[in-house]
Amino acid sequence: MIENAVRDFLNALGPDLRRRALFPFEAEERFNWHYIPRERNGVMLKAMSEAQRQAAMALLRAAPASAAIPGPRPSCGSKMCSPRSRTIPRPTGP
Repeated sequence: MIENAVRDFLNALGPDLRRRALFPFEAEERFNWHYIPRERNGVMLKAMSEAQRQAAMALLRAAPASAAIPGPRPSCGSKMCSPRSRTIPRPTGP
């Protein structure tokens, strides 16, 4: 499910945006997330077309922590999809 959403999102991006959206797993940018405004690498939603934004939101809805994302979510018959059964590991640092 999430694999398809990732594929759809990346396919929706043109070559330039796709290059800016992808980072190696080992990259320091992986730890650069905050709620405060600051400069980050990547692609801003306002730089995307409407179709690209829709693909980005579909990807967020497919992610495990998607309960806070408004809109329809994919159906899941598994107990693992229940928000109560989810645990998200915390990063332990570099």
